[in-house]
Amino acid sequence: MKKLTITLCCILLWTFQGNSQNLIVKANSTLEISDNLIILDTLELNENSILTFKSNVHTCQIICNSFIAKKGVKLVGTGSNGNNGASGTKTGEAGKTGKNGNDGVNLQIKTNTFTFCDLIIELSGGNGGNGGDGVKGKKGRNASCCTSSAGNGGNGGNGGNGGNGGKGGDITIIFQQLNSLCGKTLTQNNFNVTGGKLGMAGSPGEGGKGGNKANKCAPGCNFDKGKKGKKGTKGMQGINGVVGTIAINP
Repeated sequence: MKKLTITLCCILLWTFQGNSQNLIVKANSTLEISDNLIILDTLELNENSILTFKSNVHTCQIICNSFIAKKGVKLVGTGSNGNNGASGTKTGEAGKTGKNGNDGVNLQIKTNTFTFCDLIIELSGGNGGNGGDGVKGKKGRNASCCTSSAGNGGNGGNGGNGGNGGKGGDITIIFQQLNSLCGKTLTQNNFNVTGGKLGMAGSPGEGGKGGNKANKCAPGCNFDKGKKGKKGTKGMQGINGVVGTIAINP
């Protein structure tokens, strides 16, 4: 599938006179939008073409006289998933917090004529990253006859918190005339604005074992073994992302 990145700069003319432009996306191609504002006379998305947005585009407004989305067209502005938190690497080290998922794109399409077939608009939020796991605590030192008692085990590392899910994007479509190429109506099934899933909590590390007691020592020189360290605390799971809104001719 071919991919095209495009930046468009136009003069805002709702009547689309003078220097208006047409943009036609070929079938089975992908167009990546890098601007927050796109102004055209006609935006035509042919069969199985996909419109996506660069990661730095959080809000986009498309203004055109005619919007045409043929069979199999998708508009995809989903938020990226948050990275998982790193697990601890040293004895007793805590896991890191998972990153939050990114929000979906807030998209507005304003057109005189909105023509579609089975258009799908995906603006869901990204999932939160899972928290990293804590590491088991260090084993305590062993006892020595008449010299030193056994050491207690080290505490286990805490689990990292999970990241929050990103918010689903808001979609607003404003048109004067609605045309269906496939005899279908425009419903909520054409949109996915769900929030991202929460990141799971990291697991805690077990407490380290206590040191061994001294054996075969002279009477009165026997030291007991050390106590086991405390288990770390499990991290907290993140929060599911908020669902975006769908507004048709509000």
